[in-house]
Amino acid sequence: MSYIFNSQVYKWVTDKFVAQNVNIDNTRSASGLAVFVTSGTLKVAITFFQDSASGLFQTKSPIYEWNANSDSFVLLQEINTNGPVGVEYFEHSGGQYLVFANSKSTIDIYRWNVNNFVAEQSIPVSNVQSAIPYTILGNGKNSI
Repeated sequence: MSYIFNSQVYKWVTDKFVAQNVNIDNTRSASGLAVFVTSGTLKVAITFFQDSASGLFQTKSPIYEWNANSDSFVLLQEINTNGPVGVEYFEHSGGQYLVFANSKSTIDIYRWNVNNFVAEQSIPVSNVQSAIPYTILGNGKNSI
C-alpha cells in the first residue's frame, strides 16, 4: 500500500501564518527543505532520503517554482540524489547555489544558471549527516 502526503502552504499575513489554498504534492518521506528566491521567483527544493514505494535510495529531489498566474508551485526540475539527508541554499559572489547532502554518495553543489540549476561540484564523502554552507567572518569565502 502506498500513501501520498501533500504539504500545506502557509503565508505570513500581518502577524500570523494563514493557510493558503495551495499544497505541494507528494511530500511523503521528505528529509530536507530549502526555500529561496532566484530570478525574483520563490522556489522550494525538497529532498527524499528514500523512495517510499521502491525502498531505493536513488531518488529525484524536486525543485518547485511559484507560478503567480496559477497561484501554485509547479515543478521546475528534478535533481538526481542518493539518500539525501538535506538540502541547503546559499549565495556567494553573486552566485546562487544548492547543496545536496547525499548520505550514500557525494555532497553535490548546483549553481543557478538563468532558468535552472546546473551541477557545479561533487565532494566525495562517506556517510554524511549534513552539509551546511557558512562564511568565516572576514575572509569572504564560503565553506561546507
